[in-house]
Amino acid sequence: MAAPEEELREITVHGSQRQRRAILVADLLDAASLRERDAERSLEQRRAFFAHATAEVIPTHAGRSLSKVLGDGFLAEFPDGAQAARCAFELHQGLARFNATAVAPPLGMRVGIHVAEVIVETFNVVGDGVNIAARLAELANPGETVVSAAARDQLTSGVDASVEDLGEQRLRNRERAVRAFRLWPPAQQASLAPSAAVRAHGRPSVAVIPFRLRSDDPRFAFIGDGLADEAIAALSRVADFFVISRLSSAAFRTAPLGVRSIGEMLGVQYVLSGSVQTAYPRAQLMVELADARDGRILWSERFQGDLADVFAMQAELARKVVGSVAPFLRSLELHRARISNFEQLDAYAITLRGIDLMHRHTHEDFLHARRVFEISIERDPISPAPHAWLAKWHVLRVLIGASDNTLRDSKAATACAERALECDPHDALALTIDGMVSAWVRHDLDAAERRLAQALAANPNEPLAWLWNAMTHAWRGRGAEAVQCADRALSLSPLDPMIYFFNSLAGMANLIGERYERAIELSSRSLRENRLHTPNLRTLAAAQVLSGRLDEARETMRRLRELEPGLTVGALRARYPGRDSPQAGVFTGALLAAGLPP
Repeated sequence: MAAPEEELREITVHGSQRQRRAILVADLLDAASLRERDAERSLEQRRAFFAHATAEVIPTHAGRSLSKVLGDGFLAEFPDGAQAARCAFELHQGLARFNATAVAPPLGMRVGIHVAEVIVETFNVVGDGVNIAARLAELANPGETVVSAAARDQLTSGVDASVEDLGEQRLRNRERAVRAFRLWPPAQQASLAPSAAVRAHGRPSVAVIPFRLRSDDPRFAFIGDGLADEAIAALSRVADFFVISRLSSAAFRTAPLGVRSIGEMLGVQYVLSGSVQTAYPRAQLMVELADARDGRILWSERFQGDLADVFAMQAELARKVVGSVAPFLRSLELHRARISNFEQLDAYAITLRGIDLMHRHTHEDFLHARRVFEISIERDPISPAPHAWLAKWHVLRVLIGASDNTLRDSKAATACAERALECDPHDALALTIDGMVSAWVRHDLDAAERRLAQALAANPNEPLAWLWNAMTHAWRGRGAEAVQCADRALSLSPLDPMIYFFNSLAGMANLIGERYERAIELSSRSLRENRLHTPNLRTLAAAQVLSGRLDEARETMRRLRELEPGLTVGALRARYPGRDSPQAGVFTGALLAAGLPP
């Protein structure tokens, strides 16, 4: 298996380059019937829109319109899927305006996008990725965009697009089914305001956006992310700060949004951002603190660092940033926190890749994530993070019914969690994952609660600790407390790449809290992001039964049994950490009523 850093390697072939690109195929509909009625006007109409797309739309999204024309459509390529998606939305909007003013009958358009390695030529791209994009376009209705899993994994739902999982789809003239997703422009959402608990304490809410890197040196590719991560860790340890998680903030690394939009989407008052410029052996960090309510820059400062020791520089710069920002919030009696040591850069980057793969949308990516975590551990065996995430991988494998040996995965999860704590017994993530393992593997809820309390003491803004705290309350039958903790987890990480996982567990918390409509809403939302996550279907089916929607529950159960045919009530109860609570009988009884075998 190729190492992660080799995935995007370019290969020169006969003067062309093999590169990973986002391919957009636009298919214009009804063109044949238009030509029959008025060939000249039809041709003029299509040429005018093509010229508009080529000259005014595609280039503004860093795209390249190609000379190759596919039937009644056209082809373009982009550096990544997010840029291609934004271009598709603008093309649809442009065609609607074009049709409104045209004399000829309106044109329709459907778009397909796929990300793959293709051979990039001067005026063309060649490869199977082009064919897949064209076949994806055939799945769309007029005015719609359909993308592959590879393209969807480059999008942040709610920021780049609103996403609907279409499941496995058969494409014309292809043997293997392809996971497909339908996209719409991101909805104009109401502000995700901090939770009531946060407002009650009056704590200022802050998001730290990854610092932009102004350098082509691959050695320093992750400095911007690393600095933001260090700053988040420091701010999180200041008790009066409410800090959005790094994974949610990272959604805005490339999204072309202003401070006010970021503040509205994350529900924060302040946004900390900036840029890093490197000229070995020196680095310069420019940082700004903005008021998200009106976009005003409240504070800005430059910092210098020495690249000879990258890790010490990152810790020192992050410490200076936090120490300079704190005086602006002195009236709230903020306390500066110490900055923890940063993991080796290569291992850190690889760990991020593993997290991404673990929560992608194909079974192959999930399996690949295990090897990526193992590579990270080989690079830096004393960092707790990759050990902790690998422990979670083994638990998740059992949780979704993908394990072929639950005993082996349970033992592996325990061993990985123990190694994470050996690396750093005070690491909030390691403590959280050990609590998760205690509950799922050993069914020891007392130990799980102790670990999660330690995790929140180490970092009161660790969203996973709040999420698993919600589950321990649920497994104890404490529904109100479970809902409260789940809401806190969602407010800390509203745009997490794992948001389907957050919504899934929050749905379970609401089920135990007897808030069945909310459980249905959260489970359905999670399924729109990832319809293969079987715990969602279990929660949804039970909530539907308990809210009197028996027919809907039976349909949900049919989908569940297709994905996990060996599941029974007995098998589920045996592995369910809350099996001794009174609510366990209600939960499993509802699944029985929905049609799950005993």
